[in-house]
Amino acid sequence: MEDVKSKGWLKELLDSGAYSDLTVTCGPDTYKLHKAVVCSQSGFFAAAMRFTAGKEVEDGTIDFPDDDPAAMKLLVQFMYLGDYEPYLDLDSPKRPLLDTSGGRYTYDFPHTCKFGCPSPDHRICPHHQCWQNTCNTGCVRFVCTDCTDCNPPAVVLVPGHETTRCFPHSIAYEIADKYQINELKELARKKFSMACALHWKENEFLYAAQHACTSTMNEDMGLRLIVAKTVAAHIELFERDMFKQLLSEHGNVAVAVLEEMIGRWQ
Repeated sequence: MEDVKSKGWLKELLDSGAYSDLTVTCGPDTYKLHKAVVCSQSGFFAAAMRFTAGKEVEDGTIDFPDDDPAAMKLLVQFMYLGDYEPYLDLDSPKRPLLDTSGGRYTYDFPHTCKFGCPSPDHRICPHHQCWQNTCNTGCVRFVCTDCTDCNPPAVVLVPGHETTRCFPHSIAYEIADKYQINELKELARKKFSMACALHWKENEFLYAAQHACTSTMNEDMGLRLIVAKTVAAHIELFERDMFKQLLSEHGNVAVAVLEEMIGRWQ
């Protein structure tokens, strides 16, 4: 949320289209963008402007007929605001990003300690770090009630954007991977993790998991590991036929589930 506040001038440029030198269309949507903003964040856009010849580039227009307009909207929001809807209030005093030594909190709920809970996994939140004198590195599906106000969600949402689900973050991750925006990939991964911790019981999680396992290259384990961790934490998901099929079709995810479960038993 801090990025959204601090980039108000970029939001004004996006909303007004003032000084735009690049027009992007995707389905019914048209965006008046700025090459300096877009190309500095996306290797794809930078290469397109630098090396692609043709009328579209000369006119400063690019059409994306094959992309999901909803995903393109999230991409544009991120490039101008540093976040996308639903926004996270990462500026909340209850959820600082860093501890006093500069280490980053994971806020990775529910948390289960692996053997020894190695760094940086041990740095869960300001209220709990896994040490021998705290949990004895023995957490099992730990959720910090201070961070979640005793009533999930495990993510603080900006007022007016109280609804979050898994699927938007999966499509944000996909389009960030396609257009080479690593910062958006990392943000989408974090939001996907938080949303899965909240909504694993819902049918939408099943479809988001399927999308996460098919929308990027098989070796990209960013969202696949989150799916595996969620399944391992909630073994009742194995009762769902769709998950049985998912694991049978994606051996790397099935192996990750087994590794996560073994880590919990050790």
